[in-house]
Amino acid sequence: MPETINVSNRNSGKDKEMSFGEHLDDLRGHIIRGIIAVILVAIIAFLFKDFFFNQVILAPKDAGFITNLWLCEFSHLIGINTLCINQVPFTIINIDL
Repeated sequence: MPETINVSNRNSGKDKEMSFGEHLDDLRGHIIRGIIAVILVAIIAFLFKDFFFNQVILAPKDAGFITNLWLCEFSHLIGINTLCINQVPFTIINIDL
């Protein structure tokens, strides 16, 4: 006689039906983890603000920036040197608060 397998418990675990309150509890957990992640990233960005401004935001002002080097090489290939950026003149009003 073939053996019968009970498949009624196959959906136990993560695939079970959740009530509205359980969905709200799950949503609350995701929101709290998201807020904690945003706060941690903000604290880390504030602690490394000099690196963040000089190496990320203001990096394209340097002639040695990788995109500036690629544009300069491309301009040499097509015969115009106007894409070579040697210096970008700009003034920062105040970043030292």
